[in-house]
Amino acid sequence: MAAVIQRLSRQALVTFMTRETAAFSSNFERLKTMLDSVTAEDIKLVVPNHLEQSNGTYTAGAPATHVSIFECPFFTLGVFILRKGSSIPLHDHPGMFGLWTLNGTRMDGFSRQPLHKRRLIRCRKTEHSFEESSGSCVLTPTAGNYHTIHNMSPGPSAFVDILGPPYAQEKGRDCTYYQECDPPSYHQATPIQVDNDDRWITEIPPPRDFFCDTQPYSGPPVSLQLISGPLDS
Repeated sequence: MAAVIQRLSRQALVTFMTRETAAFSSNFERLKTMLDSVTAEDIKLVVPNHLEQSNGTYTAGAPATHVSIFECPFFTLGVFILRKGSSIPLHDHPGMFGLWTLNGTRMDGFSRQPLHKRRLIRCRKTEHSFEESSGSCVLTPTAGNYHTIHNMSPGPSAFVDILGPPYAQEKGRDCTYYQECDPPSYHQATPIQVDNDDRWITEIPPPRDFFCDTQPYSGPPVSLQLISGPLDS
């Protein structure tokens, strides 16, 4: 019988290979449903000792650990483990879809609004807290594509991460970091209408205090040859 992570990877491949077709929506929903049920045991996840012992000061080791499970031209699949009290800074996924299992975390999502000025981007901000029963978090090219993730749990927090298509700088899909900023000043007779959820963000260099170390994947094997062929049910 195929392992859970192998069936999930197969569905991710089917989903993102059909992105430009009418089948994408139903395939994406099926992928989300499958991701909702994935557990740490399914991928044999082990939290590194330095994250277990962290006091949140980040003085020893990286604030996050990344476990790469699989990547291909259509999607990437991995795991992020956030140290106690750490966050992934505000960043984007240009033109990409994403799914995460964000147990014990809070995600601040920013959806781009039509108005922008020079290097400032107007966004609509939303905050979501995720527990074990919350289900997977979804981003699209237009909703939640700018976001930051905070570990709110009393210890390390891990989440599965699926992105499609993957980052590819040569194709205009590079990761850019941002920070919230004051709104611009407008010199015009008619003021622009905004509401309390509107925010302005601006591009910044990659934060020097955020970086990832890596950990080998120790779960069931995942390969393009395996997931593109027939799987035992």
